[in-house]
Amino acid sequence: MLAAFGQVVRLRMFSLFLAVIFLFVVTRYILPTTYGTFTLVLSMIQVLTALGLSWANKAILRYGREEYVQHSKLGETLAVRFVFQIGSLCVLVPLVLLGADYAAAHVGSDPFILACIVIAGLVLLPLNEAGMMIAQTIQNFRAYGMVPVIQRSLQLAVAVGLAAGWLHGWTALAAGTLAGYFLGAAYTFFSVIKGNVGRLTIRTDVFKKMFTYSWSLPVITVGALLVAWMDIWFIRYFIDSEAVGIYAWSYTVTTLATSLIIPLAAVLGPRFVDYRLDNNSHRIREAFDVFRSVVLLAAALLPIIIGFLFMVANTVNLGPYAPALAPLLILTVATVLQLAMALMEVVIYAHERLVPVMAGVLLLIVTVNAGGNMVLIPWLGIEGAALSTLFGYAAGVLVQWRVGMAKLNGSSRSVPFAVIAIAAAAVLFSMAAPFYHPLLVMGLGVGSSTLMVGLMRRFGNLGGFDLINVSGRADLYLRWLANVPGKQLAADGGESK
Repeated sequence: MLAAFGQVVRLRMFSLFLAVIFLFVVTRYILPTTYGTFTLVLSMIQVLTALGLSWANKAILRYGREEYVQHSKLGETLAVRFVFQIGSLCVLVPLVLLGADYAAAHVGSDPFILACIVIAGLVLLPLNEAGMMIAQTIQNFRAYGMVPVIQRSLQLAVAVGLAAGWLHGWTALAAGTLAGYFLGAAYTFFSVIKGNVGRLTIRTDVFKKMFTYSWSLPVITVGALLVAWMDIWFIRYFIDSEAVGIYAWSYTVTTLATSLIIPLAAVLGPRFVDYRLDNNSHRIREAFDVFRSVVLLAAALLPIIIGFLFMVANTVNLGPYAPALAPLLILTVATVLQLAMALMEVVIYAHERLVPVMAGVLLLIVTVNAGGNMVLIPWLGIEGAALSTLFGYAAGVLVQWRVGMAKLNGSSRSVPFAVIAIAAAAVLFSMAAPFYHPLLVMGLGVGSSTLMVGLMRRFGNLGGFDLINVSGRADLYLRWLANVPGKQLAADGGESK
């Protein structure tokens, strides 16, 4: 599992490198209004896709994995998935055409161009996501590394074209992004999962199982996307498109970190479905111990990450995107809460009876986030939007982890409270940072993180790292973090009792 994750991470790191160059080009050459309009349109596509098309993809993992393990094929699951796709498109495309004039007036675009881009997105985005889910089901994770490289390469090429004056407007960014989804889907279907599908057969019992499993997933998926995108809609309503572009830039930077969470969840997902089918509750509880340690360590490292970002931002000319620094630091704190939710989702989605619980959790996050936006954006501007997102994730972590731990009969019920407390302190640290010299902020961050990691080791909060099996020096570091009683590192780098 770790080898597969390592291969994906290497490709993801290259895609992150491309994303950093893309953000540099955006910062220097693309106006916030252009980037903001592109982000608004992309958010429309993703929410519509989640509501009408992508909701059945989680069922591919749950029942496709079962079919693949038993019969080494996916034909029955995929046939039903494509039926869902065609039926949903027949409903959504007319709705897009009817609402094109209103949406175009909202984002400042030609209705025909907007409708064409949205419809193309409704076709390509769910196919790309379905392909990734199929690759996850058969445990071939190359797509999780290669597809982001393809998508980032096309986005970067378009950004360079805009900077050079060869291309113009937000439509070029949208076209490049959709082309990336198309090529990503083509790579996944024809390179990764080719030969594993089998004969496509529509069976009513499979249809009923997938529909029963998926009925609450539109709420979950749309809720997740609303959390991601509702901030920019509120900012557009209360402020303007330029502020949307600035905030979207800060959000895009944080996705560089969250993009590493996606392959982690992808690698873990099939394992937990297998544990569920084998009724292996012991392995699930062991994995939860690892999750607990990972989340606590990530929270402890927040001060040093904030200090590093603050120091870098003060040495780089951000131009018109300079106001994005404050929400960027707050959203960085929120990524730890996203990590906590992503890990627990792996447990929840393996238990079909818990899936509706995730709908309730996402509705809670959306409600808290929306309420916060209405109150805080008029008061604090785009920083208020970032704080609202943080509050929403904090509420979600509390409820989701309580549900997950109850299912596992797990201990350490104080973990979500500890993570949220550290996150709150990190937010205060980020808000105080502009009043001090960047080197001092960096020093305080290093000291705070070192102190927290030391205390967590001392009290055994990182013991879950002892359950991770790796080789070489990485194994020694994990054992040191775990600080398991009766073990210590020998002088020659080995382990002594």
